[in-house]
Amino acid sequence: MWTLLLLAALGGAAIALQALVNARLQQAAGNPILAASISFAVGLAGLLAVLPLSRGGSVSALGFAPWWAWIGGLLGAFYIVMSILLLPRIGAAALISAVVLGQMVFSIVADHYGLLGTHVREATPLRLLGGLLLVAGVVLIRTR
Repeated sequence: MWTLLLLAALGGAAIALQALVNARLQQAAGNPILAASISFAVGLAGLLAVLPLSRGGSVSALGFAPWWAWIGGLLGAFYIVMSILLLPRIGAAALISAVVLGQMVFSIVADHYGLLGTHVREATPLRLLGGLLLVAGVVLIRTR
């Protein structure tokens, strides 16, 4: 379990680094949509490079995916453009703490109601307290 949590934390660090890298790319490109497009193109190239090394999967089975399973790329694009625009204005720590807050609040709701096929995990008082502590953390990080 600790290895999985460490991997998740590394993924979170990658998201924070991605925001910094993409903000710098936007400075060079002069356009947040262009910078986000380049970021996605490089990510696609990387995925296509390692795809032959992976196993399983079926392109033909994708037709059975629900409509909402196809919008992940759009949600990722929204996040990338939003982070490019906000990072210079609010700073990396405030941006990422607010992103984590949004992730946690939505995740608690998704778990509680079993949204989009997730397993139901009740929003217990301790889980809600954790969410409130994240709100406090965002406020404290943003305070000057």
